[in-house]
Amino acid sequence: IADYTYAWENWFGPDGRLRWVNPAVERMTGYTVRDCMGMADFPLPLVHPSDRELLRRHQEQALAGKTGQDLGFRVVTRDGRTLWVAMAWQPIFGGQGESLGYRASIRDITLQHSAHEELAYAASHDALTGMNNRRAFEEELASELASLSSETEPLIVYYIDLDQFKVINDSCGHTAGDAFLQHLARVMEARFSFGFLARLGGDEFGMILTGIDLEEAERRAQ
Repeated sequence: IADYTYAWENWFGPDGRLRWVNPAVERMTGYTVRDCMGMADFPLPLVHPSDRELLRRHQEQALAGKTGQDLGFRVVTRDGRTLWVAMAWQPIFGGQGESLGYRASIRDITLQHSAHEELAYAASHDALTGMNNRRAFEEELASELASLSSETEPLIVYYIDLDQFKVINDSCGHTAGDAFLQHLARVMEARFSFGFLARLGGDEFGMILTGIDLEEAERRAQ
């Protein structure tokens, strides 16, 4: 039954070495069962280098008899693609209570992860310009205020309002106004790469700066 389970199933012995893996591993990663059985420290060679330490720590917990689920990490397939997967694990014990290692079930969550990232991006970015939005600006401002080491440490906030932007909308139409804002956003992002820049709404923008004094802030504003 386990050989024909859709999820990638594994059994690791009490020494942490792979005892058995089902054929679903090849469908997901491109590596055959034989490939996997011949790897030292499987599945770490398949795991993205940045996530290996995370997985190693949870493997130690599994070998200590703890259960777990929904551990997300990245796997690099044989053809170089990166997948997001989620792992659940359960310790296995023999009839006398001795440890037989643990079973781990891994499923592909790449689509769900991408959708979550898109939602998170949409929540913090302006749909027209792609800049940070008012919500992200307010969160950044609150975070910077909370992290100030003293009341005398400067925190610079710019409020930028476009003069006569309404003229463009009235004379050329909102499509032209939108195109102008998109172009302006690219110019501002290139010119103001040293601060946290956001579109607050309409033709209003804001920027947060730290680490400079008021005189330098005024120079940059000009």
